[in-house]
Amino acid sequence: MKMVKKLTVFFLISLLCFFVFYVCDIHKIAKSVLRKAYIISSKPWVLTIDEKRKFLHYYSPIIFKASNETINTPGFDWITNFNFDKDMIYKNNKKNWKMLYSYIYEYRYSNWQIRPTLYTFIIEFMNGNKKSIIIVYHIYHAMQLNSIHDWERVEMRFDNVSFTPNHGENLAYIVITEHGKHSVPTTYTGKDLNFFQTDKGKHPLIYQAGYSTISDNLTMGELHYVEQNIASILTGSEARVDLNGYNRKKKFHYIFLDEADDEAVEYFHADSITRDNAADLSVKTSKQIDVKSVPRITYELQDVADIIPSQLMDNDWSNSSARAVTLVSEIIRYDENNVKTKLQIRKDAGKVIGFSFVDAETEDDFNDNLYYNSGSFIFNSEALDDDLSVSGVTNERSGYINKSWFLGNYILDGASGYQLYGWDSTLQHIYFAHDGLNKSGTLLKSEYWHDERNGGFDGRWVQLFED
Repeated sequence: MKMVKKLTVFFLISLLCFFVFYVCDIHKIAKSVLRKAYIISSKPWVLTIDEKRKFLHYYSPIIFKASNETINTPGFDWITNFNFDKDMIYKNNKKNWKMLYSYIYEYRYSNWQIRPTLYTFIIEFMNGNKKSIIIVYHIYHAMQLNSIHDWERVEMRFDNVSFTPNHGENLAYIVITEHGKHSVPTTYTGKDLNFFQTDKGKHPLIYQAGYSTISDNLTMGELHYVEQNIASILTGSEARVDLNGYNRKKKFHYIFLDEADDEAVEYFHADSITRDNAADLSVKTSKQIDVKSVPRITYELQDVADIIPSQLMDNDWSNSSARAVTLVSEIIRYDENNVKTKLQIRKDAGKVIGFSFVDAETEDDFNDNLYYNSGSFIFNSEALDDDLSVSGVTNERSGYINKSWFLGNYILDGASGYQLYGWDSTLQHIYFAHDGLNKSGTLLKSEYWHDERNGGFDGRWVQLFED
């Protein structure tokens, strides 16, 4: 009798579990069918938060990095993050970066986390009845020659986008920063533009010059397109690659790739930088090395929107060339579970003195000396630099809020800052979406283009990745 009861209980529990899984599965199927119906019917729709992350990971670049390092400047050409020294102060980044020798060989600064990082955003909008996205990757370096921070970026637009990467979308253009030029490849076919393909990613191959003086006629972190495929690069003896527009191969000393693509990480045998392996993962030379000696290092993705709020204050940024912006939308953060919070900005007598993220449903208090998340704000533009070893350098480097690629305000394969009809820099969501032709595209300026009800998303103001 007891055995019968146990079997009955087991059967009921099993039936309940089956029912729960069945209902959940039906819910997922129904949700997927409904979203596909939106695409077929040409109604506006948006990628989910997880889908946006997948696109950013899928097309994240592989960086072939040259080095200007010496035995006394190990690691200077590493990609890193704004808060590698864990002090939440950005104006001392160059000064502290110069202490890498002590971090690597003298085991000082034990709290530092080098964490190579590409800062990203994704812009999503309806192009007629089709979905288009623009994705941007800022390759962060703490210093560039005698300057603080470095601002080179990779940008791509895809049209005919669906829910999943590599499902019919087409590349409209790719553009990279080559100092003041916004460079496109000679052609989009053949050897001028190469990708490394895995199940989890299709990664463009990008070359970056060393942080300092001229090497191989390249300098200060400029970016170029790699004209070789991965197999031909890695089977060579010397670490050199063909670049678009150059007749002679250029040296490289590092390979950086996205940690999220485990297939690529395994293929390259890449490692993350730790205190224990830092010495082995720094080349300490600008001379020719062989391919087998090249450190392969992983990076992570974070958000441009992580740094934007800091430009509201004058701790790390000067108000020289400041930009007034009317915030009509909250600056949003999603955690790894997609729980949403919003930025609240603290003012004292009209001046921003701090900010924090709070529950998205928290009401604003519009009394002075309390928190705001909308209204007109001054974003400081120029990066402060307290490295006194370079005389006369105080502030010089334009931050995100005024970067031409942050606004889309540049000419493909040309210079920055050309005039667009209807341009209004006070608009939070103004953006020129290039379509791949010179001076051709769509000026996104409507107050509501970024609303998900209109199929839009402005990721410049949203943190998608867990800090």
